[in-house]
Amino acid sequence: MGSMEVKPTAVAYVQLASVSNGNRGKSLTAYSSRTVKDPRPAHTTIQMRNMFSPLASPTASVPTSLLAENKSYIEWLNKQRVNSVIYIGMGSLALMEISEVMETALGLAASNQHFLWVIPPGSIHGSEWTESLPEEFSKTVSDRGYIVKWAPQKKVLAHHAIGGFWSHCGWNSTLESISEGVPMICWPSTSDQKVNARYVECVWKTGIQVEGELDRGVVERAVKRLMVDEEGEDMRKIAFSLKEQLRASVRSGGSSHSSLEEFVRLMRTL
Repeated sequence: MGSMEVKPTAVAYVQLASVSNGNRGKSLTAYSSRTVKDPRPAHTTIQMRNMFSPLASPTASVPTSLLAENKSYIEWLNKQRVNSVIYIGMGSLALMEISEVMETALGLAASNQHFLWVIPPGSIHGSEWTESLPEEFSKTVSDRGYIVKWAPQKKVLAHHAIGGFWSHCGWNSTLESISEGVPMICWPSTSDQKVNARYVECVWKTGIQVEGELDRGVVERAVKRLMVDEEGEDMRKIAFSLKEQLRASVRSGGSSHSSLEEFVRLMRTL
C-alpha cells in the first residue's frame, strides 16, 4: 500500500494553548492557536493530552445528533433583525428542573427579547419534553420565542440574527461561540464550565456569568445586559475581534497553520 500524503491545509482544528506565567504552551503532539488563552491549568491540559475542537465553516459541519433537524427555525431566524436573538442551548446532557425552565421562560419574556431555545427530549426532570410544563409556559414563550428539540449549534451561531448565546459554557460551546464572534451568558454547573465561564467574563470580557439558582429577575437582567445595554455591544465587538484573530490563525501563514505544518514535519521524521 502506498503512503498517503498529509496536507495541513485540509485540516481545520485549533487547540487553544495553555498558559503559564504569560507564555503560551507548545506541544509536540498538537498545534496551537496563539490568539487566545486556554483557561485550563497547564497540568490539566497535559493530563488530558491536549483536547481539540473544530474551527470550521458551519456549512461544512457534520450533524452530531440522532434527532432530525427541524429547519423551520431557520425560516424564523431569517425574519429577525441582525443581533436581535439570543440562542439558549444547554447541551444534550444538562438536566433542568421544571421550576428552572419556568423561571428562565418568564425572565426571557420579561426581557422583551427574541430567543431561540433548544430543549432536547429528556432534558427536563420528570418530563419527556415540554408536555409536563404548566400551560403558562406555552403562553409565555409563544410571543417572542421559538423552541426546537435540536438544531446544529455552529449553524445557529453563524446566523446573522444571533446576538448572544446562553450556555453552560462547556469548552466546545465556548470555542464555537468564539469562532462565530457571539458573546455569551454563562450558567456553569460542573466540570470545567466554571473555569471557562470565569475566563469568558473576566479575561476575554465576551460574556456574563450567572451563578446560583435561576429566577426570572436574574434571567431578565442578564439578557438585557447582553442584548440591550451598551455593555453587551462592547462584548460583541470584542467577540468579533477574537473571531477574526482565530480565523486568521488557521489560514496559510497563521499561527495554527504554521504549528500544524511543524507537527506534520515532525511526524514524518519519526
